Amino acid sequence: MLKLRKKSATGFQNKAKYSLPEGKGKKKRQLIKIYRKYKIFILFTLPILFILFLISIELVFKPFSITNINSKNFTMTNADKTIVTGKKLYLINEQKINSALLPNHIEIQKFSITKNYPSTINIVGKKREGVFKIKKGDTYYIVDDFGVIFSTDKTSKLPDLPVKISTINIGTKIDKQDLNLYTNIVKNLLDLKLTVKSVYLEGTYVYVVLKDNYTIRFDTNNYLNEITMFKKAVTHINSSDKIEDIRFVDNKVLIQYAR
Repeated sequence: MLKLRKKSATGFQNKAKYSLPEGKGKKKRQLIKIYRKYKIFILFTLPILFILFLISIELVFKPFSITNINSKNFTMTNADKTIVTGKKLYLINEQKINSALLPNHIEIQKFSITKNYPSTINIVGKKREGVFKIKKGDTYYIVDDFGVIFSTDKTSKLPDLPVKISTINIGTKIDKQDLNLYTNIVKNLLDLKLTVKSVYLEGTYVYVVLKDNYTIRFDTNNYLNEITMFKKAVTHINSSDKIEDIRFVDNKVLIQYAR
């Protein structure tokens, strides 16, 4: 004979414990009923409200669109203008502007950006400065201290760069390792208001020929220390002195005067 088991009072109590309170359940059912009744209206209205929201945002921020562009130290092309025209001034990023403009202006090292609200942007180019020249035919190609060939000149008085390059064109970049040695030496001499005529390499020595046709010999393995010594010694050299040669021996500066 099959016996039926009665549920204990505790079981019913536990069930009641985990069910929604009567008030909250009724409220939820009412919300579902309202949603079903106005479902089509809600689904149709929400996209419209979102579009109206976007239009209002555009109207509020439209005055901040770039309409005026001021440039300095370079000529801005129509292609350059399209990069920034119409963009939101508050969203302009200097790094991105540099990345977009620099390939079109090899003569510029970097661009700096300032903003004049509500709609003006100022772009200033920092021009590259020549440190060396490389001769090809009757033309001198000018090289900056980053090793970039950025212009040509027929009468440049910059020192020759003693580096052999198979292909020389505007935009060609010289290996930084080859350039560092000569750049460090020449820039230090230029800081001393000395005019460098040429630079050449023989063995482990760099020879720098100055305006008065005397030569300074730097050891490639010790040139930084020798530059420091030369800066101290140059204060004792008179402009009227006729010098033939300057060398460094045992941490001393040897100056050979003309007879």
